[in-house]
Amino acid sequence: MNEGTFASEIINRSLLYGILGYLPEEICNVLVLDGPKQTQMALVLENAGYKVARICPQKDDDPTCIASTTEEVKGDGFGVVICPGWLSDSDDPEKISREAMRLLVQGGLFFGSVPGRFAAAVDCVPHSTSNASSLANGIDEIQWWGTKELFTPNDIACELEAIGFEVVDFYGWEHALTRLPGEKLSATNWDEGFFEDFLELEFRLAQERSILGMAPTIQFVAKKPNPEP
Repeated sequence: MNEGTFASEIINRSLLYGILGYLPEEICNVLVLDGPKQTQMALVLENAGYKVARICPQKDDDPTCIASTTEEVKGDGFGVVICPGWLSDSDDPEKISREAMRLLVQGGLFFGSVPGRFAAAVDCVPHSTSNASSLANGIDEIQWWGTKELFTPNDIACELEAIGFEVVDFYGWEHALTRLPGEKLSATNWDEGFFEDFLELEFRLAQERSILGMAPTIQFVAKKPNPEP
């Protein structure tokens, strides 16, 4: 028996893959937002030697939970800020991105992910082509997996650059995951060979730039610029 569902394990491993590939070689302070849900990610980073702190809305006895909100944390203190879950309308993506900018040292990295607009549009086609067309054209009045704020890679790049970030890279996740039936997604026991093959497929699809905009989850890597010489 595994700790999470098949879907949650694939998503967590996928996002971690996108993060580990860009972590700085120099050991630095890492701040993980949505801390209570990210103990596995925190452990992986700690085992790699990074000093991890977490934002936990209901602060507990875990010493890595340093605050309940980012506003309580002093700025310019972290080499990496990670927001593992979707940045969506309920979270105020611009506010979180500005907080990440404040918290990072110069040259620090911000990792986050957003729901993909075109994946939402295609998902709506069997139910309403009118809604699908509205979503594809940027009319965010339709709920998709609990959010109305959807993004293309260009949308999130423009938002991050307006705040002052340099966009380093994108990954597009869950291309294959959304093709599985519900009973497989919610399974808590599975064949490890199938899991590893499926994860390898997601890794390959995530790096294919021609289908990036169709990903249900678009993960970004952004950098707080170094000062100009």
